[in-house]
Amino acid sequence: MLELEDLKTFLRNNWFLTVLLAMSSLSGCFVSDFFSQRYENSVAYFNTYYNATRLFDDALLEIQTTEQSQRSKGLPPQKEISPTAKQKLTSVIEKCSKLLQYHPTSKWVDGALMLIGESYYYMGEYLKAERKFAELIAQFPGSKRFLEARLWLGKSFRRGNELEPATRELSTLAHAATAASEKAIAAQAYLELGEIYTEQKSFDNAIKAYQDLIDKSNYDELKAEAQFRLAQLNENAGDYQKAADGFRKVANFNPDSYLRYQSRFRYAINRERLKGYDEALQVLNTLLNDRSNVDFFPQIKLEIANVLNETGETQNAIEAYGIIDTTYRRTDVAAKAFYQVGLLFEKELHNYAAAETNYVRARTEFVSSDITPRAAVHAENLRNYLVSRSMITAFDSSIVSERQRLEKGKDTVRTQHPDSLLDSLARKTRPVWQLHTELWDSTASSATIRALKLQLARQIYELAVLFFLGLDEPDSALYWCEKTVSLSADSELSARALYTLAEIHRTVDPQNRTDVDSLYKKINFDFPNTRYGNEVQRILGVQIKKSEVDSAASTYRRAEELLDEKKTAEAIDVLRNLVRQYPTSPYSPKSQYAIGWIYENIEGLRDSAVRNYETLVRLYPGSNYASIVMPELAERDRWEKEDKLKRDSTSADSLQHKREAQVAPGRLPIATAVRDSTARSDTLKEEIGRPKSELKGEAKRQIQKMNADTTKARIE
Repeated sequence: MLELEDLKTFLRNNWFLTVLLAMSSLSGCFVSDFFSQRYENSVAYFNTYYNATRLFDDALLEIQTTEQSQRSKGLPPQKEISPTAKQKLTSVIEKCSKLLQYHPTSKWVDGALMLIGESYYYMGEYLKAERKFAELIAQFPGSKRFLEARLWLGKSFRRGNELEPATRELSTLAHAATAASEKAIAAQAYLELGEIYTEQKSFDNAIKAYQDLIDKSNYDELKAEAQFRLAQLNENAGDYQKAADGFRKVANFNPDSYLRYQSRFRYAINRERLKGYDEALQVLNTLLNDRSNVDFFPQIKLEIANVLNETGETQNAIEAYGIIDTTYRRTDVAAKAFYQVGLLFEKELHNYAAAETNYVRARTEFVSSDITPRAAVHAENLRNYLVSRSMITAFDSSIVSERQRLEKGKDTVRTQHPDSLLDSLARKTRPVWQLHTELWDSTASSATIRALKLQLARQIYELAVLFFLGLDEPDSALYWCEKTVSLSADSELSARALYTLAEIHRTVDPQNRTDVDSLYKKINFDFPNTRYGNEVQRILGVQIKKSEVDSAASTYRRAEELLDEKKTAEAIDVLRNLVRQYPTSPYSPKSQYAIGWIYENIEGLRDSAVRNYETLVRLYPGSNYASIVMPELAERDRWEKEDKLKRDSTSADSLQHKREAQVAPGRLPIATAVRDSTARSDTLKEEIGRPKSELKGEAKRQIQKMNADTTKARIE
């Protein structure tokens, strides 16, 4: 029912009904009944409209309260309104629809259309909202709600992702509202336009829209919002001085508490970027001492820790981050604190084990944090580093043990610590990585050492690539690539390492082509028949000679055909001729391996097989095929030495039995065995981490492409 004051207002506005009702009391029953019915009908549809308005106001208050609560906590708006607000808006639509149906000529029709349109808008049904606002605009051009309906139509277009009609409608409206002195509507139109232009990355138009709002409106709340967004645009453009000045101006427009805090906070951050650390800390501490900002204390404390980090107070920064991740566990700021500590340990202290631990915590602390994907990449890179380091240490220890065994226990092994980052060794606070690199470069004295050095070379190359592409440490990448070249006897691996060296130089100093060209020429001269040699020849414009490779491939296929026909002697002759005729072809070590395999597994002549495997190791010590037989040859050497020591106490038959049991495990058919062995060649890991520059991205793609081509060529 109507409230008393509303009823009085209704009667004042409809005085003729009151007079006629009074007259009817003197004129008889029929007239009285007629006017009474008209009066009751008028009261009824006004009552419907009034109740709909009250329900809408209640729903709007609930929506705005929720939005304000989210805003005050620095959280994004909720995607959907609450069920109770939605139920109230549904009732508003029903009541206003009945009013339109039964009283289409009522003076409240435009108001009912507006309520229905706004209800649909808040419920997220933007197309239905558009129809109602368009209906109001078309039917009631003289309504006092006409310009407001156009504003809501533009907003509905925007929320429905119809940006072109939204821009057109709001632009026209902004000028029309300004001309009609409807400054509040004009200000809202300019604000919507600024947001649309920002989303479209049309920043000049966005700046103009926000500036028009500030210049043409007298509504401080909207002017403060526009000034804040102007400052944000400058901040995103990297103009931190302009941004700081803009955030400071927000206070001139009497902003609400949230905007007042955010503008001061962003001012402090931009002062920090301008190296005004003392002022930044002063503003942040002032915000921290204001209890009205209690919801933002975690954010403020994180930024104070960031300032300490920027000023080089590493220990104080780590302690500040530690307080945050302990006090605000399972939150976004805790995840970011762990991430920042990880960066400190990785980039400043170079303690990769501690860095990896913090990245893992950052990744798992608050999974919806925007820092989670980056933390995951860093954690994976450092996990790969620690695994690689462990394997290198193991290979190094094995080389030392083998040398000591060969030297019969003499203390001839010296130690040194060639750290992975030679340029800044003095300031690093991680355990010393003690390796014996002087032994790596020495002449190999056994098949075991040769095999270990080959595996070590491959592992340190992977470490070099990880430093280059994943950890952004080009100096370390250069060091380990150079170690790979000096250590490797594998032509493909050496060429690959030289090619990577060239990519590092090209990325670090794009203007200096001297080192790059020198490395390309070395690859072309020393390793012309490798895949990297072919790529360099393409870059240098040198004619690539393919005839030798094609002829060797054809010869090898002929040997396979003979073997399938069980003509083993002829197959061996063809393979021997291939090795003699094409000694630099990638098919030569493959053929030498195949000869030994035939003697071992088809002919059953183990001594002949061993001699051919030894020839393979002597001629092609860096090949994949040599690495397959080296462990077996080393085992054979060990048994022979033990045999010599035990000759007086062990029979020849027993020793022969042991040899047959240990030396030669069964193998696959030749084609499968050879192809499987080539598939073991090392390739770059594709998920090392995203490069941090376009040049590095190009380098990564080049290296990965070449590695993939190398593997494919070997398999073929």
